[in-house]
Amino acid sequence: MGLKKMIGEFKNIVKYMKYGGVVKVTNTYTNQSELFVGKVALVTGATSGLGMAIAKRLLSEGACVVITGRNQEKLDNALKELNSNRVKGMLWDLIACTEARTFFNKAVTLFGKIDIAVNNAGVYSWKSSKDVTVGDWDTILNTNLKGLFFLCQAESEYFKQIESVNKIINITSMEGTLAGFGPYYASKWGANGLTQGMAKELAAHNIIVNAIAPGPVKTNINANYFKGQEDSQYNPDSRSLTGRMVLTEEIAGLASYLASDISNSIIGQVIIMDGGISLR
Repeated sequence: MGLKKMIGEFKNIVKYMKYGGVVKVTNTYTNQSELFVGKVALVTGATSGLGMAIAKRLLSEGACVVITGRNQEKLDNALKELNSNRVKGMLWDLIACTEARTFFNKAVTLFGKIDIAVNNAGVYSWKSSKDVTVGDWDTILNTNLKGLFFLCQAESEYFKQIESVNKIINITSMEGTLAGFGPYYASKWGANGLTQGMAKELAAHNIIVNAIAPGPVKTNINANYFKGQEDSQYNPDSRSLTGRMVLTEEIAGLASYLASDISNSIIGQVIIMDGGISLR
């Protein structure tokens, strides 16, 4: 363990001793229950984690929401948790690039239109670069970049037919802004660049494109960070300037802001939300 990491872990121990393992995190926002009334949002990869939090937030603010997932059981459970007649679900694996337009058109039929697209679905790999196989590379790039491109292509062609302002929000990653050796880094660098290129091309069509690039977030994918503290608001991350992980509710709040008309002059931005990790 390096000295920097040892210091970070020591700071966490001090916090545990002082607060009994829990540090209260204040996450304040104004819930505007009618902000998205009459709007329909598509949130891909929304059976858990970030996608679920974003779907909940948009739903609470009046939107109808279409959620997608790759597993029927998880999709059914997500629909039960959301428990609203303003949410519908559909099976959709982003890796099926040739069917992106068909899937998107089906999503449109569920509520008759789509105004907001939050492209959250993706895959992650914990493997060291030396252990990555060709199959790993293909799965990650075909989902996170190729799949994202053809999904965005379908969304943008649909939105071009609509006179109102429409939003596309890509959920990428802080790791797409840092040096990294592996397919996940490559896919997220590509997704961030794709976001900026789309924004430049599509703004003239009243399609506003941005990305949120989260750092480590308190989701099941990062469960090893907070083992034994599942119910705690405090989940240590010695790399963060806040000393904790980002909350899914914080990402959802930013997604809501970018999806609203309040942010219509924010175009082509990759907004990093990582607790300051990328500043170190």
